[in-house]
Amino acid sequence: MTTRQAVSVLVASSLISMAGCSNIIAVHSPATMAEAQEMTRILANRMAKVEFVGYDAPHAQPTMRKGELSILDDHSFVLRMPSETPSRIAFENTRSIRIVDHARGAVDGLLTGAISGGLVGLLVGYSVASGFGCKNDISNPPPCHPYDGLWEATVLGALVSGAVGTAIGAAIGHRTTFTF
Repeated sequence: MTTRQAVSVLVASSLISMAGCSNIIAVHSPATMAEAQEMTRILANRMAKVEFVGYDAPHAQPTMRKGELSILDDHSFVLRMPSETPSRIAFENTRSIRIVDHARGAVDGLLTGAISGGLVGLLVGYSVASGFGCKNDISNPPPCHPYDGLWEATVLGALVSGAVGTAIGAAIGHRTTFTF
């Protein structure tokens, strides 16, 4: 395997792994207090970006605000924004709520980085080892082990990419968007 092929495999595995770093969940506005309490369990006391329309102009351009959510009742929630008075926003006027979970992003990054790095380490280790195959000569007598170091390359690739993935995942976070 050439260096170009190894880089291509690494880029492809990284792009595939990025597909799991966000969720978009389409939900209906809570119709009962039980549904509102379930949303509270997921969203309460988290920083979120909320896209909504005003009460007086439901067909106007949506407004985006960032603040801490708490569910008020089965029809509305409170958005506490820094240095502003809390706003009551009805679920029916809400277009989307987006939260970012940095701890889950770190776990996602660790897993995807370790898996893709381990695969790349395995491929690179295999290609390097197979290029130095056994030869029946005096300098390399049987028994020959052409794949010595393959396991180490796999583990090293998983550890390095897992650490990098954890840092990137923690910085970016896992995004979950609820659309109404």
